Amino acid sequence: MKFMVIGKKHSATGLGARQEPILYVLLPCTFSVKNSNNGLKFVIITWKRNGIQLAQYQAETMKDTSRAALLINELPKGDASLLLRNVTISDEGDYECEVHEAPNTRSGNVSLKITERYYIIHFYQHAHVLVPSGKLIILSIFFFSSYS
Repeated sequence: MKFMVIGKKHSATGLGARQEPILYVLLPCTFSVKNSNNGLKFVIITWKRNGIQLAQYQAETMKDTSRAALLINELPKGDASLLLRNVTISDEGDYECEVHEAPNTRSGNVSLKITERYYIIHFYQHAHVLVPSGKLIILSIFFFSSYS
């Protein structure tokens, strides 16, 4: 299989009242491994923001925080998306997903933007989804809100 990470130039935008937290946002990152016979045995997945590690998977061990985590059941499917909990305006910015399978390392970036009233999710250059506040949408990623 070809080794790749898909995530460059993606953005995830969450909207809502700026003082209220968005419960969850899933920042997308997908990958495929060079040698699928090894599974994830030699794969290291790291999510960072501003050079600070938020979550990591290595040798079947997960390192995450109460606010940022990888979805362990999705990793074998090539989904290294980051679940970010209790999102606030201070979480706006660029996030990096890095997947390492020796000797290859690939990374992708996702930009999170919090704005007002609506939830807009933009992946790739051709897909826009507009969801009114308080609604739930499920796509190839998950984006949940509790606004009313």
